[in-house]
Amino acid sequence: MVQHPGTDDLYVSSLEGPIVRVPAGGVGPTTIADFGGQISTSGESGLLDISFDAGGDLLYVSLVESDGDLALIEIPFVAGSLAGRPRSLLVIPSPTDVHHAGDVDVDAAGNVWYAVGDGGPSQGLSTRAQDLNDLHGKLLRIDPRPASEAPYQIPPDNPFVGRPDVRPEIWAYGLRNPWRFDLDPVTGDLWIGDVGRNGPEEIDHLPGPQGGAGANLGWPYFEGTTATLEGAPPEIVGPVLEYPHDDRCAVTGGGVYRGDGIPALTGAYVYSDLCDGIVRAVSVSDGVVVAEHAFEEAQAGYPVSFGTDLAGELYLCSFDLNTVFRIVAR
Repeated sequence: MVQHPGTDDLYVSSLEGPIVRVPAGGVGPTTIADFGGQISTSGESGLLDISFDAGGDLLYVSLVESDGDLALIEIPFVAGSLAGRPRSLLVIPSPTDVHHAGDVDVDAAGNVWYAVGDGGPSQGLSTRAQDLNDLHGKLLRIDPRPASEAPYQIPPDNPFVGRPDVRPEIWAYGLRNPWRFDLDPVTGDLWIGDVGRNGPEEIDHLPGPQGGAGANLGWPYFEGTTATLEGAPPEIVGPVLEYPHDDRCAVTGGGVYRGDGIPALTGAYVYSDLCDGIVRAVSVSDGVVVAEHAFEEAQAGYPVSFGTDLAGELYLCSFDLNTVFRIVAR
């Protein structure tokens, strides 16, 4: 769920392909596009995320194409509607139908950030996340403006620019399935919820303004702080928080709260888990967790995503209930 810049309208994407506009003022929702005919919904595939640029003139859509490949496209957006031919920015072959990740965000400078999973298999120890010539298991950062015959440019301050043995799109690597990430608009801190295999779930916190530039987050050598493979390189950055499965199973990464409605949450990272659906918050100072809270009264079945409006208020998308909730003070 995202808000369109310059309006109060919300836009919600659905796994099966529709994008729905929810206008302000109580008017009923309208489907503005449906990608159902050109996507795969096998495994963890589908329409994975949407994001506007800062001016609201371009919509970025992350999806898994009918042939199973992960794709990022850009579409002109005018007056509440898609208004032009989609432009392909990236197509990444998918070795399986799981661990696509697919989260997309646009920062204030216009750079597009894109999370790519390791491609599976679901219970395997694929080493793609450590291969710097492979985009799987990475967080990417690109300038979407075309250059010559290329569909995008590389920001000059990307950490691996100038290294011939590394894909310059890479911002951070060593990720398993970074299903959701968040860029704190105030500090530039990067937060990543990286889904674990059969042990811990992890949340990574990489302080801004160049948060995580070039960071190796460890997969598959580590799952959280648990060693899973020998031969780990020395420069691995560990998670700020991890938790065992128990009644939980897969972290649903959220966002840093920057709204006005819940002052006690300001600066806290809010997240959930796919299985227990409880909204939780964690505060970090100097790389150390200083506060945690579980809001037992704020629970939703199968929470798949958080959204943030332009005022910094948070929303939660529940797949079981087919509902978008706004998180408010009790």
